[in-house]
Amino acid sequence: MKALSKVVGVLIVVLFGSVASQGQVFPTRTGGPGDTNTISVVPNFGSLVITYDFFAIPDTMDVYYDGANIFSSGLISGQGQFTINYGPGSADSLMIIMNQGGNDLTTAWTYQPTVVPEPGCLALFGLGVPALVYGRRRMLAARGERVGKS
Repeated sequence: MKALSKVVGVLIVVLFGSVASQGQVFPTRTGGPGDTNTISVVPNFGSLVITYDFFAIPDTMDVYYDGANIFSSGLISGQGQFTINYGPGSADSLMIIMNQGGNDLTTAWTYQPTVVPEPGCLALFGLGVPALVYGRRRMLAARGERVGKS
């Protein structure tokens, strides 16, 4: 049981700590008139942060989660960043569609999506650290070693 609590604590710290600190960064996507990009596996709720450059010719971006359109940029050009909250839901993927209604054939764009878990996921990370400390103290106490300050 002690080993199991230690392993669980380490997994929570490693998995959620690494994702929570910066988010899950997905590859940069570059294209022309139209494109559909499904990103997975994502938490069932969180924020999608998209850094984009739509250059001179305006483009549109639509984001779908759990079968629903949760964001539509409208026709825009230039650089910027969108932060789109999603969930909770049952889906484990997000779909980003560029120029859904069609666009100028000479258009060009690039974007990079990052998924950031919501504070509920960060709470799990916070539980991992005390679990490690508690497991270590129990182990030392079972060995008869002093626990705490000298």
